[in-house]
Amino acid sequence: LIHFPYNWSFPLRKKLPTILTIHDVIPFTFREAMGLFRNLFIYKPAIRMATKLNDIIATVSEFSKVDISRKVGVPADKIRVIPNGIRHPYKPTAELRNQLTRKFGLENGFVLNVGGIHERKNIVRLIHAFAKLLKEESYPGKLVITGKVSGAPYQEKMKKLCDSAIEEEKISNRVVFTGFISNEELDNLFSMADLFVYPSLYEGFGIPVLEAMNIGTPVITSNTTALSEVADNAALLINPEDVNDIYQGMKKLLNDENLKRTLIQKGKERASEFSWEKTANMYIELYNEIINKS
Repeated sequence: LIHFPYNWSFPLRKKLPTILTIHDVIPFTFREAMGLFRNLFIYKPAIRMATKLNDIIATVSEFSKVDISRKVGVPADKIRVIPNGIRHPYKPTAELRNQLTRKFGLENGFVLNVGGIHERKNIVRLIHAFAKLLKEESYPGKLVITGKVSGAPYQEKMKKLCDSAIEEEKISNRVVFTGFISNEELDNLFSMADLFVYPSLYEGFGIPVLEAMNIGTPVITSNTTALSEVADNAALLINPEDVNDIYQGMKKLLNDENLKRTLIQKGKERASEFSWEKTANMYIELYNEIINKS
């Protein structure tokens, strides 16, 4: 048995059963940084060939199973769902929390978003929704967006769109782009945030949602793709294409302490259902099943 753990493998002359893990097929919906030629003539044909050549396709959510089956043309009974795990969190420290507060000016609280500024991350709508929160609710804090912004043309294009939204709303002193941060810094930010907002337009899974829940941060996320599946009933779900709905979600969670406490508790319970040990055991079960049949 051979397991190829990430998207690409072309076992043309295989003599053993093979498994290919495909986390998602985002470029079928959002090309983002991928050029049109590469998308049409390399990525899509290669994924289709890889799924035909391998015996079993593993993926990380029921949503991705349906998406792969529909867009790539893989029979549903050839796809197995094995969810991702989540890492063990760092314990927040007063020293690092104070450092981050001083560095980014977070004395009045903040709303946290992680994962960068790709088109599907929906940051421009989040900025407009946050501006409405400032104007309508007089929220005193900032919007903190983590993730490295490289000098690549696509990243520069997306950063300009974000900057234009910030300039349009006149809130340049209330939005912070942290750049790359370590997992330890991220976990401290999770522990400090008033809430975590993840209005992504497409995720094959959504690990940051579970990471936030695991630390005890109340979560707002999208009611689309795999995010509602992963969040289950432990997050406040919003329509990510509706700026007002994102705003209303933040407003509701900031003003409703009972809801916040409920989501924190449900979030911890939901996050406890996922671990890399559990993921590994599910793969071992799949390996044994295939070996016993071969």
